[in-house]
Amino acid sequence: MNMKNDRTIAVIYFIAGGMCVLAALNYFRNTNRRAALAALMLCAAAALVIAGIVWIKKNRTAQAVSNFKTGGWSGGIETDGNEKYLLSTPLLDFNSEEIKALVAMKGWKDADESAKIRRIYTFVRDKVEFGFNLNDYMPASVILHDGRGQINNKAVVLTALLRACSVPCRVHAYMADRVLLEGFLNDFFYEKAPRNLLCMTVEILYEGSWIETDAFALDKPYLKGLRETNPEITDDFYGYGFAAKGFQSVDTDRWDGGVSILNKAFKEDLGVFDSPDELLGKRTQELKGIKAVLYSFAVRHFMNGNIRKIREGSPEE
Repeated sequence: MNMKNDRTIAVIYFIAGGMCVLAALNYFRNTNRRAALAALMLCAAAALVIAGIVWIKKNRTAQAVSNFKTGGWSGGIETDGNEKYLLSTPLLDFNSEEIKALVAMKGWKDADESAKIRRIYTFVRDKVEFGFNLNDYMPASVILHDGRGQINNKAVVLTALLRACSVPCRVHAYMADRVLLEGFLNDFFYEKAPRNLLCMTVEILYEGSWIETDAFALDKPYLKGLRETNPEITDDFYGYGFAAKGFQSVDTDRWDGGVSILNKAFKEDLGVFDSPDELLGKRTQELKGIKAVLYSFAVRHFMNGNIRKIREGSPEE
C-alpha cells in the first residue's frame, strides 16, 4: 500500500468529516430535528476517527517505507557472486539492535550450517504466528515485534535472519489464486478480494544448491488446529492459507526442499529476486485505494479472529 496515497485518503476523510460537521450545524441549528443532527454528527465523528486511525497507524512503518519508496533503496544491488544475497536492505534490517540481540541470544551463528538454517526456519514458522499484518512493506524488526505475519511478512523475517547469520538467500515470487483466502472471509468480502495475490517464498543457498521453501508460512499450532477442524480431508486442501496435496501428512519440519503448502494456488511464476525490496519495487498487491485501507484497518482483524479460533482450538503441546 502506498504511504502517500494512504495519507491522502486520511486527509480526505478528515475534510469530509469536518464538512459534515459544519453542514450539520448550519442546517439544523434553527430546527428541532435532533435525531437527524445526531445521525450526521455520528457520521462525521466516524469519518474523523477513521482519518486518525489511518494517519496514526501508518506512521508505524512510515520511515521504512519512505526509505524504500523515495530513493533509500533502488532495488538494484551492484555486487558479484553471492555477496548480494547477504546484504541488508530497508526491509531486511538485520543490523537493527533488536535483531542483533535476538541472533546473539539464540546463538544461531555458532551452529553448523544445517542446524543454523533449521533453527531459524523453525523460529520463523512458529514464533511469528500466521496472521494478516498491515502490509508487505514492513521491515523484519517491526514484524518480529508484532509477532505476526502472512507469507510475505514471514519471508522477509526468514530472509533477514538467515542473512544475519551469513546464510545466502533470496526470494522467489508468484501470483497466487485468492483461494488461499477462502474460509477467512464471508462470501461478500471474498468476492471483493483481488483474484491474484503476490506471494513470496524463500530460496536458501545450501551446499551449492538453491532450496526453495514456503512451509514456514503456517505455525504448527495453527496447522494442527486446521487439520483437526477438517479431519475428513486427507489429500488436496484449498483455503485458510493452505493449497497443496497431503493436507494431513505434509511435513512442515522440512526446510530442505520438496515440501510446499502453497504451490497448488500458484498461477504465475514471477522469478527470483535478490531481495523483497527489489520485488516490491517492481510488483505490488492488486489491493488498492479504499479497499486497501479497509483491509488494513478492518477486514484483516476479522480474518485474524478466525485464525485465532482455529489456533486456540489446538493448544501447543
